Amino acid sequence: MCGISCILSLANAAQRHSTAQPRNGEHKAALGAERQKLDKELDASLAQIAHRGPDGCGKWIGEDCRVPFHSPAHGIHAVVNGEFYDYDAIRARLETETQYPFTSRSDSEIIIALYLHYGLNFTEHLRGEFACVLWDERREMFVAVRDRYGIKPLFWTVQDDGHGAGGKRLLVAAEMKAFLPLGWEPEWDVRSLKDAGWNHDTRTLFKGVQKIRPGHYMTCQSFGHVEERPYWDTSFPDKARVPNILALLQYARDSLLTLSKRKTDPRTPQELIEGVRERMLEAVRLRLRADVPIGVYLSGGIDSSVIAGMVSHLVKEQNVSVGSASPTDRVTCFSVAFDEDSGFDESSIANRTAEWLGVKYIKKLMNEEELAKRFEDAVWHCEQHNPDLNFVGKFALSEVPQEAGYKVVLTGEGADEAFAGYPVYLPDYLREPDSAYEAHNALPEAERLEQLKLAEEEAREHYRAIGADAGNSAIGVPRLMLNNISTIDGMTAFQPDVFASWTDTAHAACDPHMVIACNPDGITRHYINSRWHPLHSALYVWSKGNLPNIFLTCLGDRTEMAHSIEARTPFLDHQLTEYVNALPPSVKLRWSPDRRRFVEKWVLREASKPFITQELYERKKHPYSAPTRYPRGGPLWRLMGGLLTRVKVEGLGFVEWEKVEGLVGEAFGDEGSPKAMRLALVVAAWVVMAERFGVRTARPEGGLAR
Repeated sequence: MCGISCILSLANAAQRHSTAQPRNGEHKAALGAERQKLDKELDASLAQIAHRGPDGCGKWIGEDCRVPFHSPAHGIHAVVNGEFYDYDAIRARLETETQYPFTSRSDSEIIIALYLHYGLNFTEHLRGEFACVLWDERREMFVAVRDRYGIKPLFWTVQDDGHGAGGKRLLVAAEMKAFLPLGWEPEWDVRSLKDAGWNHDTRTLFKGVQKIRPGHYMTCQSFGHVEERPYWDTSFPDKARVPNILALLQYARDSLLTLSKRKTDPRTPQELIEGVRERMLEAVRLRLRADVPIGVYLSGGIDSSVIAGMVSHLVKEQNVSVGSASPTDRVTCFSVAFDEDSGFDESSIANRTAEWLGVKYIKKLMNEEELAKRFEDAVWHCEQHNPDLNFVGKFALSEVPQEAGYKVVLTGEGADEAFAGYPVYLPDYLREPDSAYEAHNALPEAERLEQLKLAEEEAREHYRAIGADAGNSAIGVPRLMLNNISTIDGMTAFQPDVFASWTDTAHAACDPHMVIACNPDGITRHYINSRWHPLHSALYVWSKGNLPNIFLTCLGDRTEMAHSIEARTPFLDHQLTEYVNALPPSVKLRWSPDRRRFVEKWVLREASKPFITQELYERKKHPYSAPTRYPRGGPLWRLMGGLLTRVKVEGLGFVEWEKVEGLVGEAFGDEGSPKAMRLALVVAAWVVMAERFGVRTARPEGGLAR
């Protein structure tokens, strides 16, 4: 594990090579002062994110104070957050093909050797979850890379360099709080808050701070031009048949060769199941290597349970060690439990799974008091709001392995995105026939059309029931841009309607649906509209928004690294997902004529069957969520009441007090409103961030106040 904080001067050539240089003694004194200033800034910045790498700290400042991170030799300096897998094979190949003198057994060192050998193509050889930065002294090239799915975070911003001559410097860090000691003064990005850009594109909650996209690298050449480019993207196979004559004409214009290559998938269901199982076992096996013990997060769902089952299988049947543990040691699983009467507790299922697998099972009970106690710290670490307390539960879960002496865990994130596990995907699966797998698809065309009507209404009812915006049946431009997929309605279901009236004028054109539609580039939108099945288009759009910006953040890296826990995600191994993406839609969501219902993640269930209980094999998907009903007068009621005061809410600047003042009363009690609770959680999180980050009060027309 590792935290990253970088400062790079963006001085232009004229500034760096000015003929008006100070005398030698003055230059050395100025250089020494600048180095001392940078040293203090970096120490303070790294201290803010010490939880990401508590076992040590290192830094490097270039000879002319331009590049502040640690380096080995050879003019290439790198810092890595995360893990590279299969690095022994990569290293062996490099030792054969290059003269690079490896000096350690660390997986991180391969990035330098790969860069020296392949240049910027080094990214295609990396496998794992990672964020890394690299400095090439000879080429004056700075490179920052984020893994394919955005499992690890990486933020950047540009600020004045403080010398008063118009100079700038680039800041890059694993968490935004690392910018605070570097002179960053956070301001709310109200447009990003209103149109959900923080969730659906590169923006964050704060002006001028952006995320590097998953599967992208950012370069800065010669302390000047900053550019971001993709090195990998999700892709799906063409539909087997052109659904209408207009699409046929479009394809004919594009490429007759493409038309000639389109065909149905010839593989049997059993072949597909075995292909998934083989790649899943490999992804799990690769993530069991470490010099510390490794545990597994276990819930009542199939995703984490199959991970635990496969780990147990590899230990028992193949004598694989789980990290530094002996193969004879029992696998250890960790879980969090909510109150049994809440309707959200899955720990009893997890307990039965643990008994069936014969693993050690440790769980933490999360009642209302425990959730309230951790809410503010969890928000600080996540650096964004969440309309559910599930992120606080995940924050608490990560305390359990830490208390048991574990630093690494395997988790089940990513399975629903790869295998179509969420109910929101069903209407888009039904939107067109799956012509790629007609021979093995039990869903008749008449049934598909009828089920599509039912699925769209059930989706709207589901969101109404949990206090979210159910959307409407109207098809606007954003949906037309994405082949009419309705998944984007689910992605915008939790838009908080609490904004001050001035924001409607200052940011009149805010449309979260349009932000989602514009996030994919034009080439990808062409594939979405002409080549991909709507289910695959839905999976793509979700994986570029909700997956990296919510699930891998609030329910992933940020709540795990808050307690110095490195989580590894086998389901997001790109060699596994590339195989799964190429499977026909109807093996991901499958119609069962006997039960007259759809089985989500069907091919995953079948591949997992030897490793899970019958109970889990037959269980329907239940999204991980925390309870939303709590009594008045309890710990959460008191917490929300203390955070949602008029002074604090109006201090945000962009929230209308009249829209918030009754939320606590509406949210709590036997008849509490789930929608009011979700809104209260969101605004309370903004208040916490305003206080802890020292965010300026937002004002209309760009006016700001402390």
